Amino acid sequence: MTASTASTPTSMWSPLRQPVFRSLWIASAISSVGTWMHDVGAAWLMRTLAPNSPILVALMQVAAILILKRFCAISALPRFVNNCKTL
Repeated sequence: MTASTASTPTSMWSPLRQPVFRSLWIASAISSVGTWMHDVGAAWLMRTLAPNSPILVALMQVAAILILKRFCAISALPRFVNNCKTL
């Protein structure tokens, strides 16, 4: 890295100048909004189906996250073990 590139200030928005990254970022943001809408809709439905049970609403909100975290942890374990062996 030369001195001229090291001293050039970069904007925090500079990665969005790349078209592929920008497209991926926009798609990820839209997907996150859709996930939030699904979670709110599911909690609302549970609240209307079982109005006296707030526990069901809480379980509905965390059930998908707990299942997904467990799957991701199991799938990442072999890579983690292999990386530890090389250290």
